[in-house]
Amino acid sequence: MRQRFTFRAAPFAMAFLALAGRPLQAAETGVGATKAYTIPAGNLSQALTRFADQADIKLIFNPELTRNLNAPQLQGQLTVEQGLHELLQGSGLMFRVSDRNTIVIEKKPVSSGAQPQSTTTLPSVTVTGARFSPDDDPVSYSARNATTATKTSTAIVDTPFSIQVLSPQVMRDTQAVRLADALENVSGVRRSFNSGGVYDNFLIRGFQVQDTFRDGFRTDYIDVDLANVERIEVLKGAAAGLYGRIEPGGAINYEIKKPLAEAQYSVQQQFGSYDFFRTVADATGPLNQDKSVRYRAILTYQGANSFRDEIEDNRISFTPSLAWDITAQTRAYLNYEYKNHEYHYDTGIPNVGDRPANVPFNRRYGILDAPLASSENHLVNFTLSHDFNQDWTLKFLGNFRSQNRDFPMESYMNGLRGDNRTMNMDVYRARVEEDHWMGEVNLTGHFRTGPVAHSALLAGEYYYDQWNWIEGYIDSVADVSVTPRPLDLYNPQYQHSSEMPDIHLQWAYGGRSEWYGFTFQDEAQLTERWRLLFTGRYQEMRSSSSDYCDALTGPCGFDNPGFHPQTDSAFTPRVGTSYKLMPWLSLFASYSESMSSAQGRQTLSGAAAGPTLGDQKEIGLKGSWLEDRINATLAFYDLNKTNIAIAIPGFGNFVELTGEARSRGVEVDVTGKVTDNLSLIASYAYTDSMITKDPDFVGNRMPNVPRNAGSLWAKYEFDNGLGFGAGVYLTDQREGNRANTWQMPGYARVDTSISYTFKLGKSLLSAQLNVNNLLDKEYYADYRPDSFAIPGAPRSFLGSIRLDF
Repeated sequence: MRQRFTFRAAPFAMAFLALAGRPLQAAETGVGATKAYTIPAGNLSQALTRFADQADIKLIFNPELTRNLNAPQLQGQLTVEQGLHELLQGSGLMFRVSDRNTIVIEKKPVSSGAQPQSTTTLPSVTVTGARFSPDDDPVSYSARNATTATKTSTAIVDTPFSIQVLSPQVMRDTQAVRLADALENVSGVRRSFNSGGVYDNFLIRGFQVQDTFRDGFRTDYIDVDLANVERIEVLKGAAAGLYGRIEPGGAINYEIKKPLAEAQYSVQQQFGSYDFFRTVADATGPLNQDKSVRYRAILTYQGANSFRDEIEDNRISFTPSLAWDITAQTRAYLNYEYKNHEYHYDTGIPNVGDRPANVPFNRRYGILDAPLASSENHLVNFTLSHDFNQDWTLKFLGNFRSQNRDFPMESYMNGLRGDNRTMNMDVYRARVEEDHWMGEVNLTGHFRTGPVAHSALLAGEYYYDQWNWIEGYIDSVADVSVTPRPLDLYNPQYQHSSEMPDIHLQWAYGGRSEWYGFTFQDEAQLTERWRLLFTGRYQEMRSSSSDYCDALTGPCGFDNPGFHPQTDSAFTPRVGTSYKLMPWLSLFASYSESMSSAQGRQTLSGAAAGPTLGDQKEIGLKGSWLEDRINATLAFYDLNKTNIAIAIPGFGNFVELTGEARSRGVEVDVTGKVTDNLSLIASYAYTDSMITKDPDFVGNRMPNVPRNAGSLWAKYEFDNGLGFGAGVYLTDQREGNRANTWQMPGYARVDTSISYTFKLGKSLLSAQLNVNNLLDKEYYADYRPDSFAIPGAPRSFLGSIRLDF
């Protein structure tokens, strides 16, 4: 099989790093010794950066914690410990030494029993200078703050919604390459049909979620490479109060790696089973002396075949970004991403009777030597923010994304014949063009009304997208003599691409949507223990889609007379509260609503089918133990989806908006460090999903939703850098369709890893080997609605060599 650009990756990456800048100098410094410091009073972030430079230490802190804070002048002969005490005085922040001899700046505990900051003499630390990090400790599995639930940095324990965060260390230890790999560690989330990993598609709490968010911007129907992802946040349940049109299951938001204030470089080479080969180069640092202008650039090459026949997957992406502190109060950020993806679709294994067909897992039904499909993406993000004072900040955010996809020859199965072994085959050709624009203005601030402290958000946003699809196809349904020929499931006689006739691009259709949204949110701290949150959003959505149109005779696209406009508007509220029962335990409860996109079909009146609606009620507990090193969430929820389009028998493609479904369940998530050497992340979900209103399927379970599912991953790392990891992923039986006539069996998959990290001169070298599906279990990872199951990979190996300098 072909490898188009795989083995050019490593030398190109090394050249890229060589041009990026000089290596960061490192040394060992005793922080107990005194040293002369001269740092003027001013912005705390800049003061900490200067202090780290003069002290030759490694500091890690979230810029959101220090934004709008000032530091006093620091002058004199001081130890590192004394200097940090002086700089952080009155800031509400403290410092601690992480388990890898790194000093971390974080919030002081907010509890009546909080202990004063320790004055124990600090050990020596590895010197690399100050570093900005989106989390308070990058080597921890747990996180203390999240932004997705409120669009502001809020402590997870104070957030009255279920939200889980996947840290960089979880992704690194499990060697997660795709978004779906990482999300296996979150309760209630599972991959849905994605043609074998071509794009990202998930179920959250039993409902389909096609939209993901990149730094808060909507990015639907794309595939996410984790090479440039800092962390992933999953907000469970209806979230239209904050994000507008969205399915009721929840929102997945991944944060991109940002430019850092100190120079850092890394190159990673991965290699594995089925010719997997992936190179990642990452460079970041300042561009001027005062570090007010910073850059980051990430380059990724990947080439891979598959355990499935005739499947190839090649990717290249380049993500440069620039951050500029224009003044102490005004900041700009610009990010661009280019991505090219070449691949084959995988439509899976058809079901025969009540199970997928008993055929080899590697067998793919299709045309041999078919040309690769391709997808080219361009994405631009821009943010401009200004602090009026320490309490109020105004932000302007803009996003543009363009995607062009080409399918020169795709084959897929189109129905099993009555003998339960002969499969009709289709071959089609298609081109798709998409453009998406989004703009947002938001104002965040803090104020008091008597004894009540408020954090407020006011936001207005505009979104527009349009897409056009043109296709042509040939099939073997009507006549066995035409090309492509039908295939025997158990003795397939494949055809080559050279045998296929020309396929004309003939049938065209398209759509566009435009919506406005206005959001108000208030987080009120009523007492030291009790918090209340209210969000209200008004949105108006205008959408339209066209009928199939013969492009050879036209007119098509937006000039098509069969174009169906639809306008919908709604007010979607949400309310939540949290109460701290004890310093380590909080109770939370919430109610929220959702509104999805229009469903793209027609009612009998001729109008386009409007959006689905949803609502959720949730209650739970959040706990923290071992000085916040272990964090856990227990949630009970009742989630409903209404206004679902149901086909009207005897009326072709016409629908009525009468369908309903609900999902009820219990979820548990635990993350953190049991000891300084042992980290874990665990999850469990009980999901009772049911179709509650439908002409044919009332009482049936929703497809691909297991009643029970869970995961446990743990890693033990010795002080000398040697580490061992192991995990198990459990899934109950799932229904294969809404009629519940066939099932996918449950399974347990075991993964393991071994790693070793050591110093190589002034650099850090890490070697790692992961064995996925150690016991070589045959299982089905996801499905194609109604007819096909996608096999999971057999035992496979993934090695990695990474150099940080």
